Amino acid sequence: MPRFARIASCTAAMFAAVLCAAALPPSNAYAQSPTQAGSDTPQRLTRAQARDYARSLLEAKQYRAARAIAQGLLQADAQDFDALLVLSRAQAELGELDAGRDAAGRAWDQADSDGQKYLAAYTMAQALNAGGNYTRGQLWLRRAAEHSPEPMLKAIARTEFGRMRERNPLSVNLRFAIMPTSNLNNGSAEAWQPDDLPFAVQPSGSGLPLSGVAGSVGADLSYRLARHAQSETSALFGADYRSYALSSDAKRKAEDVSGADFAFGSVAIGLEHRGTLQPNTRDYRIAGRAGRSWYGGDGLYDFARLDAGLGQRIAPRDILHLRGVTEHQKGLGTRSDVDRLQASLTWSHLTDSKDLLSLGLTVLDSDSTGETLNYRQVALDLGYRLGAPVKGVSLDLGLGLTHRMHPDFPFMRDGQSDTSADAHLSATFSQVDYFGYVPVVTLNARKSIADVPLYESESLGVSVGLRSAF
Repeated sequence: MPRFARIASCTAAMFAAVLCAAALPPSNAYAQSPTQAGSDTPQRLTRAQARDYARSLLEAKQYRAARAIAQGLLQADAQDFDALLVLSRAQAELGELDAGRDAAGRAWDQADSDGQKYLAAYTMAQALNAGGNYTRGQLWLRRAAEHSPEPMLKAIARTEFGRMRERNPLSVNLRFAIMPTSNLNNGSAEAWQPDDLPFAVQPSGSGLPLSGVAGSVGADLSYRLARHAQSETSALFGADYRSYALSSDAKRKAEDVSGADFAFGSVAIGLEHRGTLQPNTRDYRIAGRAGRSWYGGDGLYDFARLDAGLGQRIAPRDILHLRGVTEHQKGLGTRSDVDRLQASLTWSHLTDSKDLLSLGLTVLDSDSTGETLNYRQVALDLGYRLGAPVKGVSLDLGLGLTHRMHPDFPFMRDGQSDTSADAHLSATFSQVDYFGYVPVVTLNARKSIADVPLYESESLGVSVGLRSAF
């Protein structure tokens, strides 16, 4: 049976401090203690002394004796908070998992202060951990952190959360974001004069830039199938969905469309194997995924993707990441098939002030009989993340420059090329913590210049999302 990690001695001292700070009802009830040395007469303890003695028995790993004293205290007062905590831990250690969780739940119901709620939630997490219920245990540790009466106790909950996450074969990453944007459809207001045609094409309706609000949700699940000394294999599941609400101005421009017409979603399953070739020096990962994407509620394409990466530390503060991706997209409806090859190289450097600087180069070849889907692309990315928060706010800056060339393009004899520049500034408000999630506000800006003015666009948006702080 898995055993829960025991709290270190310093942690136990802080727990005792919280318990001592909690208001304990006065009582004249008594409990028996072991006989004193040289005496056959059982000694009588007050309830407060019995609680302290039960806790000392827990620390001495005398779980049956601790359980007996806790049960005696609860016979006198079924709502004795401290006794419920002792009983839960003792029962969990003795393998009485359901009873241990029940006692912790009763303690949670009785808790009436942040200190008590912290202890009850932490104890419930321990009981769940003892039975291998790591995911539920992590949820209760988030609850413990939320009710932590002091920063050090919150740090303890976060540390135990990390240990439980390491033991948990299931990893869940959730994403939520809301983003007002000036151009949700990458529309353009520029007219275009096609080759060999006597008239210009003027965008209208849904071809114009439409403003509105984007809402997105996503989840990535990973379940570890096997673990070895320097590698592990996991099953993957991922899902993303983004939809839009048009502004009143956008509705006037395009009366025949709704935000759902631009909605995009995808679902994928796969396998991943990752490991270390040289500890702290070289690591690798290989992943395969298959899934489907939708646009406007209709199937867009099915895809199969193979992704491989290698990380190499080239200096104490410098790492190179090499990544290669190959993907086949089977078009649905009228969409053409696509075969994509992508390679990227990223250099990351940790500065003396613990800031993280990254520079990346990505090349992409998209091969398709559909002319708009057939192109070559080169992208440069620069990232800079401050190591120290600024007044409690962590800042992350990104700049990107992308050039794309279509060798063939409708009504263009020499093909078409476009260049786009984008920038983002993300602010993570780490001090605004709710159950271990913190808000992230990102300002995004993008501008594209193309040979075909119809494909020129610019957009500005602000997204508000949540991410896990631990």
